[in-house]
Amino acid sequence: MRIISGELGGRQFEAPPGEGTRPLLDRVRTALFDWLGAKVEDARVLDLYAGSGSQGLEALSRGARHARFLERGAPALATLKRNVAELAVEERARVVRNDALSERAWHEPDTAREPWDIVFCDPPFAV
Repeated sequence: MRIISGELGGRQFEAPPGEGTRPLLDRVRTALFDWLGAKVEDARVLDLYAGSGSQGLEALSRGARHARFLERGAPALATLKRNVAELAVEERARVVRNDALSERAWHEPDTAREPWDIVFCDPPFAV
């Protein structure tokens, strides 16, 4: 897997092991981010069912201000944390182990509840 464009463009990252998580293909992410365009710059991004973090990491690379990643699967969560660290985006990223449908997990408990500018919701599906 790789970041397609932006400040981290070309950098590699891991996909979680096994068949339970299937990151978006490069061409799908390219189409998605071409469509989003400048909306990504300075955006607050929520990546539900984050898996490898491919969508949120791509957003950070393209200038998003902050990304919050929600993932509950242990293997995917471990991979996601490694990806955030390897790409050195810890200051702009928050990885949370929780159910993506738990609204309480969408925000820090003691912060203003600013709305998210972009929400990625790509749940896993059976193969």
